[in-house]
Formats: sequence, structure tokens, C-alpha cells
Amino acid sequence: MKRKWSMPVVIYSLFIIVCVICAGTKFYSNYEYDKQQSVMAMKNEEIEKKELTNMNRLVNNDDCRMYELINKSNKLEKSYIPGDLVYPSVNTVIKGKDNRNLLRRNAAEALEEMFAAAKKDGVILYLHSGFRSYDTQNLIYASAKKQSGESDEYIAKPGESEHQTGLAADLSSKEVNFKLDDSFEKSKAYKWLGNNAYKYGFILRYPKNKESITGYKYESWHYRFIGKDIAKYLHKNNLTMEEFYKKID
Repeated sequence: MKRKWSMPVVIYSLFIIVCVICAGTKFYSNYEYDKQQSVMAMKNEEIEKKELTNMNRLVNNDDCRMYELINKSNKLEKSYIPGDLVYPSVNTVIKGKDNRNLLRRNAAEALEEMFAAAKKDGVILYLHSGFRSYDTQNLIYASAKKQSGESDEYIAKPGESEHQTGLAADLSSKEVNFKLDDSFEKSKAYKWLGNNAYKYGFILRYPKNKESITGYKYESWHYRFIGKDIAKYLHKNNLTMEEFYKKID
């Protein structure tokens, strides 16, 4: 005699079967997701290793001193003057053929490209200060110390200034009356640079909340040319040059 199944038993059995199927599907989905995440993490790690290897090669074969880290621990010699200084064809705060408008050729060309791109977006940038010799920085440092007693977190000693490399540029705009102070942070120019400077090989050299790492107070106007590859990596990972050099050391 065939056993008859009551409707509640059938429904309960179906419910159990559905639950088992759902649990199995969820387990499989979670397993696949975790597997994909693990594979993605491994791929990202491989990509980063490759990036760091390539950038390490750039730094170690830096015969032209383009990637040189300059700070209080890594100084330039007094006699150092780059041999490829040129005047970029950009807006400048200081008019004429002033030495402070000079930059190294690769930095100058990148600056021209960046200024042109900013202009297309309705942002007019100005070069406030580029190259400074050791002697010029010495005069600026001595004057600042005498007049206001500013600490070494605000102004670099001669030999410790990136401006001597010819790769650093202080940038400003008309909307802040060309001043080099914290007002620049609130400008359209600053916002544009934050989103785009790295595309042209420039980084904000002394960012906010990194003072203990760079040794200098936040400077919203000070940009350093480091080349597109390294600039992109630093921007993506929110790194200073000091932190970057530790990673490739």
C-alpha cells in the first residue's frame, strides 16, 4: 500500500530542499567571490611589484639627476647648477628673463603642457618661482631668519632646497593675487592641480599631514617634477617622495 504524504509534510520537505539549495548556492558564491578576490589581490601585488621594479630601475639609472630626493638629509652640493635650464613658455609672476623663471628642459616642457591643459579647463596658472641657485637660497634663508625668525620647517637651508634642482615650481593664480600662502588651497587652480598635476609628472611635494615625513610644513603651491610614471604611482598611493624611496630602497 502506497504511503500518502500529507500536504504539510510535502511543503516542509520542499522548504528543506530549497534551504539546502540556497545554502549551497550561497556557499559556492562566497567561495567564488573569495577566490576572485584572492586572484585579484595577487594580480595587484604582481602589478605593484612590476611597477616598483621599473621605477627602481629609473631611480638607479638616474644619470641626469631627475629623480633625486632632496631634503634635510640629502643635500645638493654648492656648485650644482643644472646644465639644461630653459625658460618655459608659460605665464610668470616675475616678468622677463629672470633666473627664477628657469626650469630644467623636461620640467619646462611638462609645465607648458600642464598649463595649456589647465587653460582649456578655464584655469589660468602662473609660475611664481622655479630655479634658485645655492647662493640665492642662502640669501632668502638668511633674510627670512633675520626678519621673522622662521623655522627650518618653513624655509629650506641652502643645499636643501628643491628649487636648486630646477625641477621644483611654485605655482599660483590671479584669484589669490599670486600669493604663496594657504589661500591657494581654496582656489580653482589648486583643485585642478590636485586632480591633474600627476598626469604631467608633477606632485605636490609637501602635502598636508605629512610634515613629520617631509620635514616641512604644508605648502599648497610647491610642485616637483618627477616624471609621469612615478608621479602617477605617488598620486595613486598618496605617498611622498620620502615614503616612495623607502619602498624601493
